[in-house]
Amino acid sequence: MPPRTLRSALPRAALALTTVAACGDHAAVTSPGERVAPAPLAATVGAATAARGATVSRFSNTTFLTFADTGQRLVLTAGLEATPQQFCGGLDAFSPSREQQVATPAGTFHYTARSDEARLVLYADVPNDPEFSYCRLGVDAPVVATGVGAYRLNYHERGAAGSDYGRLTGTVAFVDGGRARVTAKARFRLRADGTVAVDMGEITLTPARGR
Repeated sequence: MPPRTLRSALPRAALALTTVAACGDHAAVTSPGERVAPAPLAATVGAATAARGATVSRFSNTTFLTFADTGQRLVLTAGLEATPQQFCGGLDAFSPSREQQVATPAGTFHYTARSDEARLVLYADVPNDPEFSYCRLGVDAPVVATGVGAYRLNYHERGAAGSDYGRLTGTVAFVDGGRARVTAKARFRLRADGTVAVDMGEITLTPARGR
């Protein structure tokens, strides 16, 4: 099943999740950019289990997050080991992560993902254009820093309504010298009628001391 897309363009979305995990009726929560079909799963997928009528599935290394701070025109990817152009071309390469999805007969879907060693790439001067493609990051928006961090994400869906919350901490090194601590957080909520109730994102950089 192709991934669902709640938000498909950047930098309008504060937080986007992309996963190639395809299990049950859910293949992805969100999919930034132009690619909308899941690639063959390159990770070990835990067997689905039934608990009180719910289907529980566990995955490894199938996800990355994208945080956007439109005020600063920054975008931060977490967990993508390939370039955006390589990913949009079909290459799946992700940092180690642990994921779980729970689907109930009542139509509720819950997804969690976490990583303690996610590759971070920070892009600057991202165009404030709702049609700007994720696949143009690094081309029309330069890489300004790279590093490693940890993220946590929770996504909940019931019917046509959905919400997610993500947070991240890490350290990045700038391409022109210097290091910084980076924190990112984002929250998104979609009403059942398809309108956006909340869409906020924030990326904070603090100079890091020492080598």
